[in-house]
Amino acid sequence: MAPVAKQLGLNFISLRPDAQKGFDFTLVLNQYLKKNRTPEWVIWVHRRSHPDKMLNLLEAHKIRSINITNPIPPKDANVVGKPLQRYQYWQAQISSNEYDASYKIIDALHLAAQQSNYTKPYRIIGIAGSKYLQSAKNSNLGMLTAIEQRKNMHLLQLVYSDWSQDEAFNKMNILLRRHPNINLAWAGNINIALGIRQALQASQIKTQHWPMIGNLGWHPKVFSAIQQEHIAFSMGGNHMHGVWALLVIYDIVHNSSGANAVNKEADSIINIPYIKASKHNIQHIEPLFQSSYWHTANIKQYSKRHNPQLHKYDFNLEYLLATE
Repeated sequence: MAPVAKQLGLNFISLRPDAQKGFDFTLVLNQYLKKNRTPEWVIWVHRRSHPDKMLNLLEAHKIRSINITNPIPPKDANVVGKPLQRYQYWQAQISSNEYDASYKIIDALHLAAQQSNYTKPYRIIGIAGSKYLQSAKNSNLGMLTAIEQRKNMHLLQLVYSDWSQDEAFNKMNILLRRHPNINLAWAGNINIALGIRQALQASQIKTQHWPMIGNLGWHPKVFSAIQQEHIAFSMGGNHMHGVWALLVIYDIVHNSSGANAVNKEADSIINIPYIKASKHNIQHIEPLFQSSYWHTANIKQYSKRHNPQLHKYDFNLEYLLATE
């Protein structure tokens, strides 16, 4: 986000909440506001706390904001509403659809199993992170729904790992003993995918007979495993939400100087598609994880100010990959 903000001429600082205090963004922002000049904008992440605490703080200080990464869960949305509805300074929400991403993982695993002439029914296991976070519920449901809709897929078992590689490693060891001849594996995040691979590496199973793994989340370690053909593919791109938020802010700030008007209704809730990383496109995705890339990336192609033909934001990462 820092080099992109520099490209856009925006002054940017980042605050990091304490993990030991539950990633309380409201606490860290409140502490900052007591000692520093009030910012014009805040980009924030909704985690486990009640979003009304953050929104009330921002409203009290008249700070416009965009929340990213995790959408406001339905039970909280009943309290706070939508952006620009009950809080005038809450400008937008930018998030991804975990249900759709998990559904697409199963779709891709199903297609790959067909192309590899696996014996039907395809035997699949799932290792999720938790049962409780709304984003986790969405991704778990997407996986389960996709399997249910495919008569030639059989879910052997779904287990939970609390997002831990060590726990995923232990659970996969148990699953390998319990269910012989697993064809496919769905992993709820990066650590889980790496834990599954670790268990397979420690097993007596030859690499060519490993179950095909698809996971949520991008990381260089996962890319390395994909290049080694230990993981089939990974759905990601949700780490880009901060960049998209900067672009929305940029367009709003420059609206008075000729930019397209930001459509407050259409642009207040923006859903970003996940992108599949496989051995065929990793070489184009890996640079995204280097800070130097973002100093010259063609980020303004997504801006309404610089592209008058745009009437609705289309933050599809594929455009950036295709042009850089």
